Amino acid sequence: MLEKNFENIKIKIQEIEPYVLWAQIDVVDGIFAPNVTWNNPAELKMLNTSLHLEIDLMISEPEKHIDAWIASGAARIFFHVEATENPKAIIQNIHEAGIQAGISINPSTAVDILYEFVSHVDAVLFLGVEPGFQGQTFHEDTIEKVKNMRAKFPEIAIEVDGGVRPGMARKLAEAGVTRIVAGSAIFEDGALAVNKKIEDLLHDTKLN
Repeated sequence: MLEKNFENIKIKIQEIEPYVLWAQIDVVDGIFAPNVTWNNPAELKMLNTSLHLEIDLMISEPEKHIDAWIASGAARIFFHVEATENPKAIIQNIHEAGIQAGISINPSTAVDILYEFVSHVDAVLFLGVEPGFQGQTFHEDTIEKVKNMRAKFPEIAIEVDGGVRPGMARKLAEAGVTRIVAGSAIFEDGALAVNKKIEDLLHDTKLN
């Protein structure tokens, strides 16, 4: 979810809480990507939810802010490889706090930039759209990046975020994605209830 204020985050958490185990919150600083979202880690500690929270930091120089997000209560923190000169130090900081660490890349970034970090992280995340806004068209070459990553690193958890809807979710599952992240497909598309939209996405990822 990508929101301007914490109240909207709380509302959406309540909507999905009965149907999922995890929720992802995107944080955008207006520098790394052309948008500014809610970005107050102190508020996250006050969130009363049974869900595990995952943060995707779409921010410049995440090393300057990582300690606050580590203290926020998040169970998994992603940051973007393009946003820092020392990814391994950030990964180490996150892991030392007992939190899962992940690394993300934009659609325009070559997949091989991630290779040296895969053995150090719990998951990798491919953005299927440009960072900062929901509702964009999915970059189809993301599927090839996923296939490449899965072939080279069979055990790594792979997530894709952005433009994921039924149909695309199946293609991603076939390519080797472990987890999908959906925002618009759950909260904005059509008149179906939230639980039905989640059910459709989950059904789409089952390949048997």
